[in-house]
Formats: sequence, C-alpha cells, structure tokens
Amino acid sequence: MLRLTLVAWIAFLGGCSNNNTSRQSREPIVFTNSLGMRFIYVPPGEFLMGHPELRKPVIRVRLSGYWIAETETTNSQYERINNGRKRLPEDATDQMPVTGVFKEEVLEFAKWLSAREDRSYNLPTDARWEYAARAGREQKDYPWGDYYPDRRENLGSGVLKEVKSYRPSPNGLYDMMGNVREYVLENYFELTELSEPVGHVYVNPVWPSTDVSSMCRGGYFGNLLGWVWLVMPASGNLVINPERNRSLVGHVGFRLVLEDNAELERYRASNASQ
Repeated sequence: MLRLTLVAWIAFLGGCSNNNTSRQSREPIVFTNSLGMRFIYVPPGEFLMGHPELRKPVIRVRLSGYWIAETETTNSQYERINNGRKRLPEDATDQMPVTGVFKEEVLEFAKWLSAREDRSYNLPTDARWEYAARAGREQKDYPWGDYYPDRRENLGSGVLKEVKSYRPSPNGLYDMMGNVREYVLENYFELTELSEPVGHVYVNPVWPSTDVSSMCRGGYFGNLLGWVWLVMPASGNLVINPERNRSLVGHVGFRLVLEDNAELERYRASNASQ
C-alpha cells in the first residue's frame, strides 16, 4: 500500500522530469467550477498523521481520492451568495481570502454551491486537510521539508494578502501553511482521544468530536506558527462567542473539497482523446 501511495503521489507531483515526459503529465489534475474555483485532484493513499511530540500519537490514515481547492475561498467567490457583507479587513480586495465567517455559514455556502452544480462540496476533514498539506512528505513540518518557510508563506507579516501571493506547495496548492487559518469539517479534536490499538489504520476518518469549538488548520499572517500538523480551536461558536463577534475569526478562512469521481473520469476521457 505504501508503494502504491508513493507511486500515486509521484504521478500527482509530476514524477521524475525527463525529455519524454509531456508538460501535461507533469501538471496536477485540475477542475474549474462555475465560480472559477480551481480544484486539484488528490490521489488515494495512506500517510502518517500527527506529530510524535506535539500532536500525538502518530496514526496511519488511508484516504480515498478527492479534489481540494487550489486556494482559500476568496471574497469575490464567497460573495456570490453573500453580496454586501462587511469584509474583514474593510479594505480587503476581491482576491483576498474571505475571513470573519462562522463555520455554519461556510457549510451553507458549500450546500448552496453543491445545489447550484449538482456536485458534493464540503469542508475537508482533518485528515484530508493534512494529507493535502503534506504533499507526500511524511513526518515533515512543512510541505517542502523541515526548514522554516521564509518567503514561502504569509506567516508573521501582520497583513492579509491576496491568494497566490507566494509560491505553491509541491502539489500546486497555495497558502496551506499561512495567510489565514482554515476551517475543517470536525470540531476541535485531539488524537489522544482515539481508542484503537497501535497500528490501526483509520479509513476516511471523521473524528467524533464533542468539543464546542470549531477546528482550524495551518498558520496565518498574525504569527509565525504554521506547520502541517498544527491544529487550533476557533472562537466562532455561540458558546464561546455569544455576541457573534466576527473579529474573533478575522484570521480564519476556508477552502472546499469536492467529491466527484465523474469529474476525474471526464478528465481522463478528454486526455485519452488527445
């Protein structure tokens, strides 16, 4: 299984470059939806999730293939159903990630988009987010290794920036480690709450969290903390934030995932005919 996972990721990341490899085969598989959102296909596979000290225990997870948004959802994309909303910050541009939204609003946006296109959009699960963020590098701190991402991510700048202001990760995803933290599907959850024996493989897991706080992944522009294994609670729920103060989630955004095997088959068919 590990070999199959590595082969899938090598194909996903472009494999070894040589003169006989076409440009198309080196690029990620991309789907663009009706809002102009670009989704990159993440192949099925297994990976080691967590950190041996800072998010333990390290567990093995097996995932089916899925699509994940190339960037965080932007103001212009989100405002297709929320036109006239007050942006955070107020001078935020169309191409900055939407912030200051609550998780239930994000889920409503995914529901609206799913109905609009007759597809299945959602927030990524905790495991799916981390698998995509790692880009095939197991037990590393960043998608490119263990070294600090100087000028690779918007961490510690103090200002929100437009999506794609920095280089992408090796798998073509932008801002996974910085710019804004990102909601995932589950509420806050620690891997220490799992009860399965050592060596258990978790297949497409959705954690059974009972925490009242939403869970966020990645770092953001306000500090230097951004690792592939980092999890943080958000303060957007009614228990912690009864007045619904949007500034408490002014550093949190989101990207969507898409479950649509038909889209992958259409991509393969179109490429086979070329």
